[in-house]
Amino acid sequence: MPKRKPSMIAPIAPTVRATKYVTRPTHHPIYDTHWFDTPYTHESLFMNTKAFRNAFPKTERDTNLMIDGMLGVPLEADWSYMRLYYESTDVQKIREFNERVVIRFVIGMSYVFSGPLTPASFTPILPALADQDDSALMVTQQYIKTKYAKGELVVPWPWLEFSLTTGGKPLRITSNEAFRVDLDFPTLPGPADLRVKVILGPTLYRPI
Repeated sequence: MPKRKPSMIAPIAPTVRATKYVTRPTHHPIYDTHWFDTPYTHESLFMNTKAFRNAFPKTERDTNLMIDGMLGVPLEADWSYMRLYYESTDVQKIREFNERVVIRFVIGMSYVFSGPLTPASFTPILPALADQDDSALMVTQQYIKTKYAKGELVVPWPWLEFSLTTGGKPLRITSNEAFRVDLDFPTLPGPADLRVKVILGPTLYRPI
């Protein structure tokens, strides 16, 4: 019996299908914390989710970003604010930080914000107002804003906010879009042993 010739049919290449994720909006701000124990001239937040510059490991209290510098597939976000929160009661260190820092919020190669921390850019807030409509709290917040703008607050306010909305629309961040927040001190180093949390929020789109 004659031998069967080997088949000359090329193997079929596997079919590649684009995966589509179904997501839903959730109230889930992204945050990272700046802290190390020596004076400094530059620090980038959201770029190291594992440890601080002094190699002290970060915990969930310090950051909730899983990938350095991006959200990762399939997550996306709508950010209407960038907030600063001082995890310190040292008034002098907070004042030094406020007076010396230049903040730069960078997405890709573009600056969303670049400038000093001033009443014209960052305003004091009461975080409780984010989730409720309380007229008493709104009056209190307006009072604090007025005092802050005039430089009449006795101590630095621990919560400050910069608006990221344009025409009433939040800033959209896609899964693989790189972002970071730089803290620069071009004249004098920043104060040592001060913890500052940067919060970007409020909406994160997560898979169902």
